[in-house]
Amino acid sequence: MKETLTHPVIITPRLMAGVAVPDGYLSVAPAGDVGEYGKPRWTYAIDVSGWDEEGSDLYGWGDSRAMLGTLVSFLCAAAESYAYRMSTGRAGESEDLFPPRVVEWAYANSDELSMLALEIEEG
Repeated sequence: MKETLTHPVIITPRLMAGVAVPDGYLSVAPAGDVGEYGKPRWTYAIDVSGWDEEGSDLYGWGDSRAMLGTLVSFLCAAAESYAYRMSTGRAGESEDLFPPRVVEWAYANSDELSMLALEIEEG
């Protein structure tokens, strides 16, 4: 499948479709199989400031841009849940979507991630 990448989507240092984020990159690639409901499975990588996190539990139809939008939306939801817990002491719904260091990074960069979500959506 040939795909044309347009701003803000780039080829990251992992040679995957992705976007630049504060101190690093988010990358996605099709995993080549489908999940329980027939949705294609995607792998993702979060590479920032000397650490990285990889996952293969992202499912959805669409191209790399759509899946990057989904990944950024999940990161924003996790950051929002973290903020909720910090202000109320009660657990949020989405904080467990990623490991703690990813959620803390997303919280610290939530403004930039929100702006990135809009850029991806506009494309």
